[in-house]
Amino acid sequence: MGGGRIDKGRWFWPMLVTAVVVGGMALRVWRLGDRSMWFDESVSWTTITRFSWGEMIQRAAQAVHPPLYYSCLRLWADCFGASLEALRLFSVVLAAVTMVGLYLFCRDAWGWGQERGAGSTEHGAGSGERGGRSVAASGTEGRWIGLLAAALAGASSYHILWSQQARMYTLGTALVALSSWLLVRALRNHRLGWWLAYGVTAAALMYTHNYGLFSTAAQGYFVVCYLAWESGAMPAGRLRRLWLKAAVGLATAVVLYLPWVPVLATQAERVAEGYWIRPLTGWTVPNAWLQLFWPRVAAGQPSRIAVVVVSLMVVGVLALSALKNRVAGWLVLAMAMVPVLCATAVSLAWAPIVVPRYFVFAQVFVFCAVAAAVWRVGRGRLRAVAAVGLVAASLGVHWRTVGGLDVAGHPGLRAAVDYVLSRRGTDEPLVVVHPAIFHAVRYYGRGAAEVRLFAPGALSHYTGAPLLVPGDRINAGELERLPAGRLWVVDTTGFSRVFPRFRLPADWAPVAGTEASFDEVYDYQGRILVSQYVRVGRGAGSGRDRWEESGDK
Repeated sequence: MGGGRIDKGRWFWPMLVTAVVVGGMALRVWRLGDRSMWFDESVSWTTITRFSWGEMIQRAAQAVHPPLYYSCLRLWADCFGASLEALRLFSVVLAAVTMVGLYLFCRDAWGWGQERGAGSTEHGAGSGERGGRSVAASGTEGRWIGLLAAALAGASSYHILWSQQARMYTLGTALVALSSWLLVRALRNHRLGWWLAYGVTAAALMYTHNYGLFSTAAQGYFVVCYLAWESGAMPAGRLRRLWLKAAVGLATAVVLYLPWVPVLATQAERVAEGYWIRPLTGWTVPNAWLQLFWPRVAAGQPSRIAVVVVSLMVVGVLALSALKNRVAGWLVLAMAMVPVLCATAVSLAWAPIVVPRYFVFAQVFVFCAVAAAVWRVGRGRLRAVAAVGLVAASLGVHWRTVGGLDVAGHPGLRAAVDYVLSRRGTDEPLVVVHPAIFHAVRYYGRGAAEVRLFAPGALSHYTGAPLLVPGDRINAGELERLPAGRLWVVDTTGFSRVFPRFRLPADWAPVAGTEASFDEVYDYQGRILVSQYVRVGRGAGSGRDRWEESGDK
């Protein structure tokens, strides 16, 4: 893997990529089902299992995310089941696609840069597949950088953590990598088919997560800048044809996305009225970058020095990549920084939308820039040592992260519901008094107990309200009419800042000796509290006060 020309046969690089992908998947599959389902995953499970296809899209529109992930997850569940492990496995598979996409992107992007630097005529007459070296025959540099970028993504602790959850983030990273690769192919060989493929994939990215809009904007910005730069080097007729094909590709993405634009506008208004994301400060974005490469669970509370150092390193590596690698470096810089700048601008001008995990679509391109920087370290063993050292360091961070999480010691909601089911009477329902855990309790209690939500106050769109159906809630009057006069209450000390908290009426009190507490993995999830409650009549509030004192204030 050094600096000389390597020709080991057509299977050499595919075998290396396969080894990297298998290793990355192994890291993600390990203990995949250990952590209890949490709120976001319960939203995914409820969305795909509870409604018809049409209603599923409508319910998704009433929240804040586009519907493509839910549609794909539903098809996956039809084939492999809707267990938590099966749903999370879909994200693992998409992480593998991400790694392959990064390899393909780097292989062709840096191969393109090599050819331009060598005076290639690939974008010359007729087709890039005939002028100069073919796209498939890119040199060692692009393949080596792609392999290391894929390995860095595979070993990234933050990417691993979000690859183990039933959410849309790895679908987004897969699509942003693949769409960027297709964009490079389209710019290299000028064939309309590649532009159409790019447009469809970019539209899919925007239908996966709203941050996909920013990544697509970065791609469009790069295309315009690249074609403007080419205006002095490419024959006018050929340049006009390339402009036209590029316009077709970008227009394909826009036209396919247009039907969702009115829904996006409504979702945006909803977020502006109230959402759970904290207001932007001067440290929000730098803190997010640190989280991407050094999760807080591994590092503890970050120091300002660490935040500044990591941010400067990221910017420095991206700038170096742009200055040293021409076309590929500038594309990577755009894909890593434009989404961050767009999110920051929206947060300052309209409503806060910056969340570290939303930057995973930009993070994967930092891996590409780091890999390109390592390529320039030297030749042969020095380059290999640097690459192995970076991957080993990433694995070390992940090992520390896993140790800090202590998933086995934090059984959370799964253990709490098991505790209740092993003790409840057949006529005693599970009453959830916090909306953040209602749908997850439904998952773990389905088929074994009636699960109801006691939420006498209003619920917002981001607390799971769009997924509620008639019969989910139970009011005070229905509580009074329960024939057994007994029930089990499930509560959480987490999510307190952004979710409403509810308590049973004063004539219900916990039964001594039935209370239990189960720690969740992350601090913001707090602890799950369970207890049997009995109706004792008016004036029996002291029992309820004892229950409230057992929770965090």
